Amino acid sequence: MLDHLGKGSDMGKLDIREDTSSDEDMSDDEGGPSNIFDSEFDSSDVSLTSDSDEDDDDEAIDADSNNSTEAEDPEEKYAELMVGRENNTETTEEDDVVKAIKKYREMSKAKKLTEIKCKETIYDISFHTGENLIAAADITGDIKIYSYSEEDAELKTTLEIHTDSCRSIEFFHNGDTLLSGSKDHSIAIHDVATEKLTRYYETAHADPVNKVAIISEHIFASV
Repeated sequence: MLDHLGKGSDMGKLDIREDTSSDEDMSDDEGGPSNIFDSEFDSSDVSLTSDSDEDDDDEAIDADSNNSTEAEDPEEKYAELMVGRENNTETTEEDDVVKAIKKYREMSKAKKLTEIKCKETIYDISFHTGENLIAAADITGDIKIYSYSEEDAELKTTLEIHTDSCRSIEFFHNGDTLLSGSKDHSIAIHDVATEKLTRYYETAHADPVNKVAIISEHIFASV
């Protein structure tokens, strides 16, 4: 029957082609309808899949970028605030330091230290414990006592005891007495109020006296 229809008409040829062609042959035929449909479907499917993948990649990049930004912002924005602070409470130590520095700068601009000029080289100085007095020991052996204020300084008295350079002086704790040691090997104790010599050790050391120090009201040391 199939052979007979194939010889009789074009319709028969169409029928023969359809009847004799299996699904497997049509899928293998390069120009067949099945191949065209599959090709178009595959192309469409690949295109859709590609667009979806690109969108997913863009979303992933945006998410990574946002996460990176969120992770860096606290570090940069709050790093300074976190220094020296614990449990979300601020300490006042830094503020106190800043205030002290500002106060010092203001005082430095407003006040100038009093300058005391001496003709001779000064070996040692000592500040009175209760009054604005300063004693200066010079290379000639003299001890000069100055009164001073924020505005100026004035020479109050000069003690001429030692015959060589006076290398060390120190006020006693009560401020009433001044101790001195000299290169001439001597140690002297002076009454500040009366400016008189109360004790004098002419040969306190076999060598020059370089330093004296107050231990207590009635005890001192020297080297």
